[in-house]
Amino acid sequence: MIGLIGITVEVAGRTITTTAGATFPQDIAPRLTSYEHTIVATGGFESCTLAFVAEDVAEALTWADRLFSAVTCRGPDVDVIWRGRIHQVTITVAGRTRSYSLDNVANRVRCRYTTVLGTPGVTAATSNAASVALYGVRDAVLSLGTLNLASAQALRDAYLADRAFPRGQGATTLETSAGGGVEVTLACVGLYYTLDQVVLGRTDTTTEATTAQIATLISGIGLVNALILNALATPTPADGVLQTRKIEADTTYRTAIEQRLGMGNTSGQRYAWGVYEDGALLIKVWAPNTAGARRYHLRLADSVILTDLGAPVEPWQARPDIMAEDADLISLAPPSGAVESPSSFYVERVTFGVDTGGMRLSLEPSDNTSLTARLARVS
Repeated sequence: MIGLIGITVEVAGRTITTTAGATFPQDIAPRLTSYEHTIVATGGFESCTLAFVAEDVAEALTWADRLFSAVTCRGPDVDVIWRGRIHQVTITVAGRTRSYSLDNVANRVRCRYTTVLGTPGVTAATSNAASVALYGVRDAVLSLGTLNLASAQALRDAYLADRAFPRGQGATTLETSAGGGVEVTLACVGLYYTLDQVVLGRTDTTTEATTAQIATLISGIGLVNALILNALATPTPADGVLQTRKIEADTTYRTAIEQRLGMGNTSGQRYAWGVYEDGALLIKVWAPNTAGARRYHLRLADSVILTDLGAPVEPWQARPDIMAEDADLISLAPPSGAVESPSSFYVERVTFGVDTGGMRLSLEPSDNTSLTARLARVS
């Protein structure tokens, strides 16, 4: 089914600067048994799950070495429909499952502690260069109890040694069976979510427009961690509200960005932001407050989505941050200032999937109530 609709899935080198694994299959789409991606209005490309059958256990295990590899998914028209990095690899064989994930990986660690005199202390950070080269900087800050510096440093070093590289979870024995295949599932995250990897703190209490602060934050993380998101799309709105530059210690870059953009602009309007095919953080006023913003027109009876001009939208092309109007419902115009009506809603999240049963598309509104546009399954 996936081959029929023409989606391609390209798996590149594990890091931006290495060609390691160049002989690895670059397009795994012909072997996929299922594909699903999600895109959100505040984050952009969010997640992608790819499942396929490996040739054997040996090949399946090579995928465990592909964590943090770049993944680019394209539609039949070769336009990028999703982009990110492999975050977890799950191998299932003969009823046994084993997973390798970046969830608990930490390759730059420091500890906060309190001396017996009640004085707060913090160790210097220590890191594992080999892990950083593969996965980018991944921070961990441990909060300890009453200790001296030497004890805190010892615990820091032990934690780093334990968490610098992924460790498998699940059964420790993999073996084939007569009728069983070897299934591999790749769970990928969008580039925006790599901003959770690194923490920062800032004591500057000067006030500055939030959108101007975002530019500084993105530039700063690029200096720390060139392997993850480090570009800001231009133009960027200049109407962010004034807020102090101060950032509490050990705040992730993603949290710092969301604390600022979540305040909206000086006109009381919400922002939508995310990372899409260009690989840069895009910030804009959300669709309901954007003059001339496009809309989707849904015909659920025949599973069709159209643009304002009547052009069809393929299910894999659907994006969030757009108003969707159900053509099968007729309602009065909403009250002045209202965003939605009984026949329209703001699309907060898009989920597209395809497997051997057909295609499906879900459009989720901002209140997380399940209003869904679903394509008929194709045999």
